[in-house]
Amino acid sequence: MSDFDAIAFAARQTFRRAKSLTNPHEYIVRHKVRESEGNDDGFDDLIRHIHRHGVEMAWGGKIWIMWYASDGYHYWTMGWPLKETIIINRSLTETEHRNKPVVDETRYSSPDGRRPVL
Repeated sequence: MSDFDAIAFAARQTFRRAKSLTNPHEYIVRHKVRESEGNDDGFDDLIRHIHRHGVEMAWGGKIWIMWYASDGYHYWTMGWPLKETIIINRSLTETEHRNKPVVDETRYSSPDGRRPVL
């Protein structure tokens, strides 16, 4: 049995906000994890954890394996083999999503999501 703590690992990472307006989520990139952790073992362990403990969910016409963690997020990959996976995504669960404060209020200035003209 592994002593890998997926939630503690995810909490140490700096997730970047994706630019998608239709699917607000965050992601981490393998090489950034390698730089901050000294290796990418935890990245691989998180992928294995997602696949081992996740459930199949339909979204966008595809089936994804999503792990619903106790930290209020669900995590998924794009379905590539372990060593070819370079991105791990996460999003707040539906109930949490509605209550998350906007962190970057200046990113989009209009209700239709258009960027302000600079």
